[in-house]
Amino acid sequence: MASSCPAKGQQCRKCRKWNNFANVCRSVKRSSRQKKNVQVNHGDDRASSDENGFNIASVTRQKDEVFANISVGLSNTKMSFKVDTGASCNTLTEKDYRSLNVKGPL
Repeated sequence: MASSCPAKGQQCRKCRKWNNFANVCRSVKRSSRQKKNVQVNHGDDRASSDENGFNIASVTRQKDEVFANISVGLSNTKMSFKVDTGASCNTLTEKDYRSLNVKGPL
């Protein structure tokens, strides 16, 4: 069955290994992954000095990233979130926060 492989005897143009094609090569990092930059609003510097404060330096999204999805019900409003399990906290937009109809300051 291995003799019927179309890559048999072919040299990869990316990694120069034999019996491989460049378009399916796993040896070379692909830089063609799409990244979407997300605008981050940094809060007041005083908040970052608080022991419970968090600082967001940059946020990027790669096309094939995997997130955990959860649904939260609060104040009779349901909302789905994509949770970054590697982060120490998760954020939501002010618009989403306001849609939860939570009483009190932001």
